[in-house]
Amino acid sequence: MLSVLLLVAAQSAFTVTNATYDGPVTRPEEANLVFSDEFNGGALDTGKWAYDTAFNKQGWFNKERQYYSAGRRENLRLENGNLIFSFIASSASSRPRRDATKFR
Repeated sequence: MLSVLLLVAAQSAFTVTNATYDGPVTRPEEANLVFSDEFNGGALDTGKWAYDTAFNKQGWFNKERQYYSAGRRENLRLENGNLIFSFIASSASSRPRRDATKFR
C-alpha cells in the first residue's frame, strides 16, 4: 500500500523536489524586462519596495495572527545580492493578538 502511495505521489503535478537546473536559460525574443532589483547595498530600496503594515492594529482580512514589521533587520535583510526575509515567533505585548512578525 505504501509503495502505491509513493508511486502516485511521485507522479503528482504537485510533487516538490530539491532538484537544480544548470542548463542554459533563454528568453523569448519578444520578452521585455519590466522590473529589476539586484538587491545591492545595505538596505531595501524603498523607491522600489514598500512595507505593508496598514492593518497591523485592526487585523488582517483573513484573521491571521501575525504582525508585519517594517525595516527590522531580524525580519528582512540584503545579503550577497539576495533578499532574505524571516518569520520570527514572538509574543511581545506591544503587538496584541499577534503571535509572529514577518516581512510582507
